[in-house]
Amino acid sequence: MSSPTSVKLAPPAYIDPRIRRKYIIQFIIQIWFSCLPAAFLLYWFFYAELETLLPYITLTTPFSFRGMILNWGWKMPGLVFSILLPFIFLAIYIITIIWAALITKIYIGFLNLRHKPIEGVFYRSEKDKDYVYWNRRNLSRIFLNWLLFSVPFTFLKKTFAYRFFGVPIGKNTDMNHCWVSPEYMEIGDNVKIGQAAGVYSFQFEGDKLLVAKVIIKDDVLIGPQAVIYPGSIINEGVTLDGGCFSDPFTEYEAYGVYHGTPAKLIRSKKPNDSNTSQNSEK
Repeated sequence: MSSPTSVKLAPPAYIDPRIRRKYIIQFIIQIWFSCLPAAFLLYWFFYAELETLLPYITLTTPFSFRGMILNWGWKMPGLVFSILLPFIFLAIYIITIIWAALITKIYIGFLNLRHKPIEGVFYRSEKDKDYVYWNRRNLSRIFLNWLLFSVPFTFLKKTFAYRFFGVPIGKNTDMNHCWVSPEYMEIGDNVKIGQAAGVYSFQFEGDKLLVAKVIIKDDVLIGPQAVIYPGSIINEGVTLDGGCFSDPFTEYEAYGVYHGTPAKLIRSKKPNDSNTSQNSEK
């Protein structure tokens, strides 16, 4: 049994096993820091239950959320607490997302200070610092992406997987059902990226890694299972049919319709055609 694609399709993040093993301790420490607010809030809200379940552990906190209300002279009915429980868990989840995103951004900022990220062709070797730090940035995003893309809260994904890290994502852009690289990416307004499409700012070729920015301008429609490779520039109003893919560093003519593998221009449409289609969807 499979789950909805909007739940599963996290940003693509390749990690070299050699680099993952080398920095696994730092990765675990990052996860630990990211979970601190959730642990504190669970302890705060459910102190009484923890004390009952763990009688042999001394808990020093003298009150819980309900305990505070009892101290104010009002006993919270069990039914009220049960009704509030889903909202408590949702609040804990959102706070954990925000905190994990902040920890991840701080850590990536630290990595960028040590070695500035650049576009280019890198060797897949531990001796190539550009390759190593590209992998380390990917590794640092894994836990945050797991939090974001393991649940069906699509409204959080663009904000905390992309915009929070400085990736320009325009208004009315739908990219919840596809793979889109989390860096070296620029996406305009009214862009629709189809189900299971892939937009990659990186590509492997033998012992080399290519990293180059992808630019997708306004009113672009990318069909399902289409693949966009690094360095591509997709101009305004372009339509890429489902299943087609681009060669690296391909520039697509504005308001062109493309089809095939690799994608070839099959016709051009008027600018008003794109606007009309967008308005009809609304």
